[in-house]
Amino acid sequence: MTTTTKTLQVRQDTLADWTSSNPVIESGEICYDQTTTKVNIGDGTNKYLATQRLLDSNNDAGLYVVNNSFRGRNLATKFADEIADYGGDAFNWIHNERIKRNKMSDLFQCDYIYYAQSSRTISDGTTSYSLPAKNMRAFIAGIDTYYNYGYPSGCGHHIDFLTVGDTIGVNIPWQTCDNNNGSSFSPYPWLASKLYACLNGVNNVGTGYDGKTMGFDASSGGVLQSMPEYLQNNIAMKRMFSDSRYNASSALTNSSSGDIHDVGKIWIPTECEVYPFPCNTQQQDSLGINRSAYGSIQYPIFANNNAKQTMGRVNVWLQSGASGSSSRVCIVHGTGAAYTYECTHAWDSSWVGFRLSA
Repeated sequence: MTTTTKTLQVRQDTLADWTSSNPVIESGEICYDQTTTKVNIGDGTNKYLATQRLLDSNNDAGLYVVNNSFRGRNLATKFADEIADYGGDAFNWIHNERIKRNKMSDLFQCDYIYYAQSSRTISDGTTSYSLPAKNMRAFIAGIDTYYNYGYPSGCGHHIDFLTVGDTIGVNIPWQTCDNNNGSSFSPYPWLASKLYACLNGVNNVGTGYDGKTMGFDASSGGVLQSMPEYLQNNIAMKRMFSDSRYNASSALTNSSSGDIHDVGKIWIPTECEVYPFPCNTQQQDSLGINRSAYGSIQYPIFANNNAKQTMGRVNVWLQSGASGSSSRVCIVHGTGAAYTYECTHAWDSSWVGFRLSA
C-alpha cells in the first residue's frame, strides 16, 4: 500500500495586506495572518476584519471576535512573567520593554491594563468635585495611530490608552458658562475648558467674548495627580490638530482657523477619533485644511463598533465643539450614538485618555 502525504495550505497574507484589502471571507474559509500568527474563520458574509479569530500561537485563552464582542486581553495576566522584571508595573513594562523598543506586534486594540485612581478633591477654593478611588481599565485605543504626525518633529512610536467604559466617577461640566468658544487664556476651546483644567490639574482661567469667566483653577491637583506615580511621571503630551474658535467681541458658531498644538497629558477624544466622520462637529474640509495629513484619526478601538459593548449607559464628553452653535459640545451618548449637549450640562462624565511614547 502506498502512503501519500499532502500538505494543506490555507489562505494567508500579512496584517497590512489583510487590513487594506479586507475581503469577504467564505463560510468556513481559514485565513492566516503571517504578521500576528492569528487565524480567522469566515462566515460568507463578513469581511476579514469582522470575522471570528481562533486561538493564536501564544495560546491565548478564549475566542476573540473582531467586532462588537471583541474582549481584549488583560496584559498584566498575559505577560505576567515579563512584567515581573519591571517590578510588577504593567505600564512600566509596556512603556520600556515594548514601546521604546518597538516590540508591539503581539499587542492589539482592546487589550487593557488596570490602574488605581486615588481619591482627591478637585477644587478652585469655591467649587469642588470629589474624585473617587476606583479601578480604571485603560484599553489600547490605538498603536502608533499618530506616528510621524505633527511638527516641528513627528510623533514617535506610541500607544494611546483610553478608559472606554470607565469614567472618572464624577460629573464635571465641560465649561463654566454656556460658551464653547476659546477664551482670553487660549483661542482653542478645549484648552480653555473647565474639563481640560480638571483632568490635567492646571489653571486656565480666562474670560470669554462676553466677559464671563471661563476655565477653572485646578492647580491644586486634578485627575492626572490621582494616577499612579509611574504614569504621572511618564505620560507624554499629546500633540494634534485642533480648531480655533475665538473672537474677543462676538460669539462664534464655527471655527475660524486651526493648528497643531499640545492638547494635554490627559485628554478626551475628538468626535472624529470616535466616529469615522464628523457627525456634529465641523466638516473636515471647512477650514481648507488637509485633514488627511492634519486632522483627527479614528482610533482602531472604535472601528466596526469594536468597543460599543464597553460604553455602558453614561454620557461622556468629547473634545469637539458642535458646529453651528456657540454653546453645545459633542458627546458620546450612553447608547454609543453621537450627540451634543450644552457645555454646562451637569450629567456628563469623562473617560481618561493618555499616551505613552518612545
